[in-house]
Amino acid sequence: MACDFLSSVTDREFFKRLVAKSERGRLPLIGQWELTCRCNLHCIHCYTDVYNHPQYFPKELQTEEVLRILGELHKGGCLWLTLTGGEIFMRKDFFQIYKVAKDKGFLITLFTNGSLITEEVSDFLKENPPFSVEISLHATSKEIFEKVTQGEGSFQKVLRAINLLLERNLHLVLKVTGLTVNRDEILKIRAFVKGLGNVSFKFGEEIRNRLDGSEDVFEYQLSEKELREIEEKDPQMLREKEIQLREAETYQCESGFFNFHIDAYGMLQLCSGNRMKGYDLRKGSFHDGFYNHLPHFPCRFPKKEFMFKKNGFIPIKAVSSTP
Repeated sequence: MACDFLSSVTDREFFKRLVAKSERGRLPLIGQWELTCRCNLHCIHCYTDVYNHPQYFPKELQTEEVLRILGELHKGGCLWLTLTGGEIFMRKDFFQIYKVAKDKGFLITLFTNGSLITEEVSDFLKENPPFSVEISLHATSKEIFEKVTQGEGSFQKVLRAINLLLERNLHLVLKVTGLTVNRDEILKIRAFVKGLGNVSFKFGEEIRNRLDGSEDVFEYQLSEKELREIEEKDPQMLREKEIQLREAETYQCESGFFNFHIDAYGMLQLCSGNRMKGYDLRKGSFHDGFYNHLPHFPCRFPKKEFMFKKNGFIPIKAVSSTP
């Protein structure tokens, strides 16, 4: 996640100077917060959808709890904050939460499926612009898109959201995860994004098991060969893949040092892919959790070889906890 923000030499030097002044060599600069597992769609590969059921909703953090933790993140020095779900706009208090976070000065990235972005929502975001908005665009055809989302009418709603955000000159990122059902759409999506102008594109290769540990989702995983065939047809995608592989040689996980994750139930964790241990922010402070507990949580993937290896692809199998 740090790479999305720290894209230049100047950014990285600034980052290093902050870290040099940090407490115990740790500084919670970059956070991802899963505000809810609620969603209006049921994407076939979604790892949070197993908790997208009414019996789990009351267990999610309440408004006052979110606002308290936001204050603690701000006091702790967090600068970059990604708000994700589920679907963030399913929370009735989202605008209140966002406005408080924005007023505190966080650089905010929003992960959304886009289908709930209306004129009202996009006007609000124009008045209170985030660092970026990332929307999942699963296909360029209605049939395949809605085969992924399992939501009738979602394709047109997402296209409308894209246009609304572009009309308001908001920084937009369109992303897609390669699946067996949309493999022939990836390059079409890439071409569509190029045609929009100043819009970024992300291609995701990995699927995670669901938060309850079930692995049925891996039936949608593309093989290493299929992924490479797609990337080899687009020079820029191929270059980006080669850069990833080179970086993997020296990559060290920074979760618990500069990055952290909070789930919908207030558990502070190393990252979204490792939930085997968590610190309950309902019972303790963010400072205590980050500095006194996260350093002792086991990292299953200290190096990036869990994502890449020279002889093939290794699917991510995240460790999860039950709410």
